[in-house]
Amino acid sequence: MSPSVFLAAWVCIAVTCRSSAQYLSEDGGPNKGLFPHVINLATGARITTNATCGEDGPEEYCKLTDHSGNRAPQCGVCDALSPDTSRRHPITNAIDGTNSWWQSPTLAAGRHYEWVTITIDLKQVYQVAYVIVKSVISPRPGNWVLERSLDGRKFQPWQYYALSDAECLAAFGVPPTRGRPTYTSDTQVICTSYFSRLNPLEGGEIHTSLVNGPARSIWPV
Repeated sequence: MSPSVFLAAWVCIAVTCRSSAQYLSEDGGPNKGLFPHVINLATGARITTNATCGEDGPEEYCKLTDHSGNRAPQCGVCDALSPDTSRRHPITNAIDGTNSWWQSPTLAAGRHYEWVTITIDLKQVYQVAYVIVKSVISPRPGNWVLERSLDGRKFQPWQYYALSDAECLAAFGVPPTRGRPTYTSDTQVICTSYFSRLNPLEGGEIHTSLVNGPARSIWPV
């Protein structure tokens, strides 16, 4: 793994708001079906992380690029204290709805940065419908776990993601769900490598659906 590997991302958490749901028919008429509004909870949440690029001083990073055509390295500098806001990538950027982003330290700063934790406090209990993670100037994350908690102390896995089907067993002890993820119930916890491919090198998305039982799905955009 390259010492310049890092993660740069945005996060969206959506819920269905039943209190303001509308009944609509397929042609737009009333009283035919329930279509709840979707709200992005992430923008009003409290978000923290245990590591951010540049928080201990200026830190150089280089993006992974397609080397066809002998492209020059594309590098930059993170600096949490820089007066230049384009060099600051705090975790709040991940949910502020702007084009800024959060960025992790590179592995050149230490192998322990392979394990970075992001915690989002929604401030009350919700039924979460979707969790969307979008990488910005990096590939999507490889091995990682999406977890949930009601009290902020005890966490349970919601979904495992791995670099390969073999890693599902090696890293998490969970048999892989091969190909596009499918489910048998809302409570089923699976491991998938479907979204941990290296490509795209930038702008890849992971859409995790957490409702609708067997019909729930995860899909890339």
